[in-house]
Order: sequence, then C-alpha cells, then structure tokens
Amino acid sequence: MKFLIAYNNDTLDEAGGHFSFCGEEMELEMEEHGFESIVLTPPLLTNVHLLHSLSECHICFIANHGDARSIAGNDGDFVSVDTDNALFSGKLLYAVSCTCAKELKDKLVIDGLRSFWGYNNKLSVWYGYPQYARCCMAGIKSLMNGKTVREAKEVMIAQYNNDIFELEEQFPNMLFLAAALLDNREALVVYGEDDLRLSDLE
Repeated sequence: MKFLIAYNNDTLDEAGGHFSFCGEEMELEMEEHGFESIVLTPPLLTNVHLLHSLSECHICFIANHGDARSIAGNDGDFVSVDTDNALFSGKLLYAVSCTCAKELKDKLVIDGLRSFWGYNNKLSVWYGYPQYARCCMAGIKSLMNGKTVREAKEVMIAQYNNDIFELEEQFPNMLFLAAALLDNREALVVYGEDDLRLSDLE
C-alpha cells in the first residue's frame, strides 16, 4: 500500500509546529513499516499536486489548518467541498486539521471515500506537551499496525483518556491543558466500516 503524506512545515505558530511534528512522525512510521509514500510539503501543498499524487496512493494523511469546508494549502485550498474529489473514492483520509469533519467529510463520503478520520471542531494544541500529538497520531499508527477502524478508534480514545488523566495528574494547577485535550477527544469523528483495515484498500 502507498501513502500520501501532506503537511505544513512552514508556519511559526503552535499549530504549525504541531502539523510539522505529526508529518515528520508519519515519515518515520513509513520507514519503520516499510510502506511507500509520497510526501508533499510547501510549496507543493497544492490541489494540483494532491490530485497528481493521490491517483497512486491508498491512504492520505494531511496535517494543516482547516475549516468546515476545506483543508488549507499554499495559495488556495488543498482539498475542499469545491475541488474535484473523485480520486478520494475507495481511499482513507486521516486529517489532523480543525473542523473539516463538518462539511468536507460528508462531501468526500458522497464522492466515495471509504474512511474518514478528523475533527468537527477546533483542534487545540499547547506547545511542549507531547500528549497532543500522541493522541492525534494514535489512530493512524494503530491502523498501520493492522487494527480495524473500530479497533483503532478504541485505541485512539483510550490514548486520549490516558493522556487527559496524565495531564490532570502532572499539572493540577493547569487544568486547561487536560480540558483542551478533552475538547479534542470530543471533536474526533471517525467514519468507515468497523472491520475495514488498511490492507482492504489495496
């Protein structure tokens, strides 16, 4: 199977650092598992490059700013409800991006997407706390380890629960850290057949 990994490594805000870390983590996972991948980072974070690369990939991982209707790219939307999304048919999209589980998810599913992982609200990040990236990446790592969609979602929720508790225990005077991670967990949206595995997408 082949992955498309697209992430923004060209921003200076906390979210940009988060996107970059998650994207680099995906690249390391590719090496560890021996999976093929195409990597798109700025200035190649464009819809043209996405469509060119997606035709030969089965799984798409995107980490960048988003909203209800789109995920951002360079000088325009990387993918949106208004782009040509036919090439997402039969594939899995794993999005580390704000709010795109609202309208964008539904449009991609109509266009044939088999599984969607993303968030229907703002994705909160506090720089310097690894719990945030660990939780965001738990689902895709579980899928790469052969878990089904249902099993990987359970692992991801358990990771959120463990890390929320860890933040509460380690930083009792900074409960906003745990509260923000809880908000992320509550915003998580997973769509797809319970028994679907990445190997079924080949």
